[in-house]
Amino acid sequence: MGVRHKFVSAKAEGPDNTLIRPSNWNADHNFPAMSVMVGGNTTWTNMPNAVTEFPNTPRTRYDLTNADEVRIVTTVGVVGTAAAVLRFQYSTDQAAWNDLTPTVGSLNSTGCKAGAWAAVPVGAKSDVFIRIVGSGGDGALDPQFRNVELQVR
Repeated sequence: MGVRHKFVSAKAEGPDNTLIRPSNWNADHNFPAMSVMVGGNTTWTNMPNAVTEFPNTPRTRYDLTNADEVRIVTTVGVVGTAAAVLRFQYSTDQAAWNDLTPTVGSLNSTGCKAGAWAAVPVGAKSDVFIRIVGSGGDGALDPQFRNVELQVR
């Protein structure tokens, strides 16, 4: 079951197709919910090779109880190494962390990058903590990211 939202239109029903009618929107609709964890342009100075928490980003709680799938989306402004990747992880206690999303890679070219949609792990189907981690850097290049997002449906 995806995230459900109800849109309501007060317009009267009629022949004008340029208006959104109540019959079009007075129902539940699914669309991906999104949480932006990194806004603006954020540079990861000397991105390391080892799995490391994204610097200066908050851990947050996210209720994934009714979520089906998740993915990571970001925009690369300054490239990293060919092996560099980002992903989201989840935890119930902020001590033990597990992968939530597949990685988004190809961080060695600029532009919008999206990881694959993946089923929410059974252990994450609750109110969990999430964080962004990266790996595959060379400790020298400084990739820049904009709007690292967790998308949920």
